[in-house]
Amino acid sequence: MSTNGTTPTKLDSPASERLLTPTKISAWLDCGHHMTLTSAVEAGTLRVTNGHLGAFARLLLEKGMDHERAMLEKLRSDGLSVLSVPSRNPQTESFTEWCERVRPLLAEGHEIVYQFPMTHEGIRGIADFLVKVDTPSDLGPFSYEPADAKLARVEAKPAHVLQLCFYADGLAAIQGTRPTTAHLFLGSGETEKIALTEVEAYWQRVRRNIFAQLTAETLPQTSPEPCQHCAFCEFADHCDAQWRVQDAIHFVSSITRRERDLCATADVTTLHGLAVNADQVIDIRPDRYDYLRTQAKLQAAATPGDIPPWQPRPIDEVHEDPSDDDVVGPHDYRLRLPAPDLGDVILDFEGHPFWTAESGLFFLYGWLTFDPQRNEWIYDGLWSHDRASEAASTAQLIAWLADRRDQFPGMHVYHYNHTERSSLERLATE
Repeated sequence: MSTNGTTPTKLDSPASERLLTPTKISAWLDCGHHMTLTSAVEAGTLRVTNGHLGAFARLLLEKGMDHERAMLEKLRSDGLSVLSVPSRNPQTESFTEWCERVRPLLAEGHEIVYQFPMTHEGIRGIADFLVKVDTPSDLGPFSYEPADAKLARVEAKPAHVLQLCFYADGLAAIQGTRPTTAHLFLGSGETEKIALTEVEAYWQRVRRNIFAQLTAETLPQTSPEPCQHCAFCEFADHCDAQWRVQDAIHFVSSITRRERDLCATADVTTLHGLAVNADQVIDIRPDRYDYLRTQAKLQAAATPGDIPPWQPRPIDEVHEDPSDDDVVGPHDYRLRLPAPDLGDVILDFEGHPFWTAESGLFFLYGWLTFDPQRNEWIYDGLWSHDRASEAASTAQLIAWLADRRDQFPGMHVYHYNHTERSSLERLATE
């Protein structure tokens, strides 16, 4: 079996003999190659010994579990009857056997059921919560609707909705009545209700497409491509090793997916290949292509452990009209910068996006200012360890900037992207 896209993948068992999970389905929506690798593991032709999770992915998992546990305690403190489903011993009980053992517990009529497992039509999963409602069912004068705890603070993501649709299918098979509503306990503390009739068609289409591929004689040819799922994928190390061997062109800093595809049409598919390619690639602007090729050359010349090579862009390489957004390249913005001022500030924020499930925390405001007497840039900053000290630091920073503007009317505050400006406006409002 090939996992690099060179030959089709032979399937050894039909989808009916497998138990998929909503998490796998979500992964396959992000990355078609994930299905190829999963099938290779099931067939015994690929072994993944160390599942990779990046630091941010581990953070999200830990904070997600914290949020789920906090939600469980809140439901209990609200006085609701909560049943925690007895756990499974994987050494003595299969997942399906576990589902059959705990299934009768739903008839007891608890207001909340926590961590309820279910299998349905080749898919298995564990619902975070089941919420009792007054709709009659085979269980009695009540039934259940699925609910999940997620860190999202504003609204559900597609993967969240797909999971809830599966739980609704599983509940329909158990209680004889399909839920009409699902719930998401958001990180903000709000609860989002999802009308399942509005998303049912999407779920059924996704489900049909997945099973159509799994029941086919061969899987589509795939190759690994960087995507948003990489940070959470157990195959990330496997794919990265393959990319390193292939000298994949996506390692060129700042190159986009569109530019990679255009380079591929010109048979430029590696970092070193881009570094030495002298021909222009159609549909990539010449100055942009020169920029990418120079970047590739610098990276190709880099030695691990040493300071990376670099070179400035000569000012005479920029366009004559820097106000024309259609032609200005990434290095041309120096022509738009105002004249330096002695009061200029270089500002940066550092934050924890999931300090709590409800909100993040900017724990450091740091800045550089120039000291003409010492003829050097001086660093200073404000630390915060909770929301109260964050608020105090915000007020102190704004007051300091205002005083500095009085002292240096021509000063500018330089920062990266929009984060510092938009966050400071939000924090000042809060």
